[in-house]
Amino acid sequence: MRSRPSRPVRRQGYGPAGQRQRRSWPLVSWRNPFSCTRDSQARGRGKGPDASALPLPGIAASFVCDRSTYDHATERSFCMGETALLGDIGGTNARFALSRNGRIDPQTRITLRNDDHPTFAEALDEVVSRLGAVDAIALAVAGPVNGGRVRMTNRDWVVEETYLATRTDGPVRMINDLTAQALAVPDLRETDQDILRTGVPSPDGQWLVVNCGTGFNAAPGLHHGDSRAVLATEVGMCGLPGSIADRLRAADYPVPANYDALLSGRGLAGMRSAMAGDADSLFAHCLADMLRDQMYAMMPQGGLYLCGGVARAMLDGPAREVVLRRLAEAYDPYPFLADVQISLITADDAALIGCQAALR
Repeated sequence: MRSRPSRPVRRQGYGPAGQRQRRSWPLVSWRNPFSCTRDSQARGRGKGPDASALPLPGIAASFVCDRSTYDHATERSFCMGETALLGDIGGTNARFALSRNGRIDPQTRITLRNDDHPTFAEALDEVVSRLGAVDAIALAVAGPVNGGRVRMTNRDWVVEETYLATRTDGPVRMINDLTAQALAVPDLRETDQDILRTGVPSPDGQWLVVNCGTGFNAAPGLHHGDSRAVLATEVGMCGLPGSIADRLRAADYPVPANYDALLSGRGLAGMRSAMAGDADSLFAHCLADMLRDQMYAMMPQGGLYLCGGVARAMLDGPAREVVLRRLAEAYDPYPFLADVQISLITADDAALIGCQAALR
């Protein structure tokens, strides 16, 4: 008789132990889809998630999307001794590298200009032809993952898991690019970040990653045992709060529809075009207001991390002091938020580090 797992495997949602679900599982923890543990091998490969790796009750990690034509339940497991293709697919460039034995091989890095490839499939085919066959593929893509498919936010490309599966006989995964940045946080070295405000990050606390680049988004991450989870979000599509709207009106600047239209590359360009010398200061104040709001909302006692080209450009110049002064103001009624460490992610391959973390 085959032994049963010590805890029931939940197929969808989280609730009292022992209640079986007949629907397909849409989301699992980051470690499990590639689990190569003795227990998973004993049960047979590709039989579904190990219950010990599930996220916290009520928390759904955005690693596996809603049911798609690519069937994750039947794929084989991935072992860290195998070779994986990692990719960071942005709106302008696509960066790739191989991961071997759990380490990114710097000699295999490839960067493609998206404008040189009409479709993502052509770009991927070029990379596979140059790097050779792989045992798994994990990609971070700029856009929300839905049904195993991404229609990119800032590029007329469609990326599908079913196509990735034609380029390898092993597991394939797509995650949002900000999800990858957030997954990378626990693996970042001191040289991968610029600490803007020192603090004492809680080793068990959740963290928050905020991206200001071609677009805007923010996503929280948290630990659960030896795995980690990141929530799928699209904060950039949310409307601006009254505090930021009032600040813009006071500066006689029109209020954009959402965060993505303000705290992004096009938002900064529009502000500079309309306001000349005052633009960077106004942008920095709006950025700081948003960060304070997000700290209240997410309580990131594990640290607040910024990433993206716009964030780097702003925080490498005079606007840095504007942001830090605003963030140093009192946090009533939660003064402990003043101790949250704030860092700027400077590693160019942070998304690849996140993809690699997803293979554990």
